[in-house]
Amino acid sequence: MFINFGFEDNLEIYILEIKIGNNIQKQQLQGTSDMVQLQFMQLMQEVGNTNQSIRIRISRQEEIWNQYSQSRKILENYIQFANKSYMNSFASEFKEA
Repeated sequence: MFINFGFEDNLEIYILEIKIGNNIQKQQLQGTSDMVQLQFMQLMQEVGNTNQSIRIRISRQEEIWNQYSQSRKILENYIQFANKSYMNSFASEFKEA
């Protein structure tokens, strides 16, 4: 017997980037926005409680219609979090130009 809960209909693809010091790891996540949000919030708590310099960033691409140019455009939506140790070590990454 197969039960369809409808989760596969709302799956989105996200890219999770974890930067520890100068090393960057990227991985692809797939899930509902609620599931991915919960995972990211748990990861933020873990990163906030460590002394290692860590920044995490999650992003998702969204295709929109540009009515002015009559073409599709890809937008990247992201959120990032850095712990205090990372902010002290790499503060220049967060300064506005």
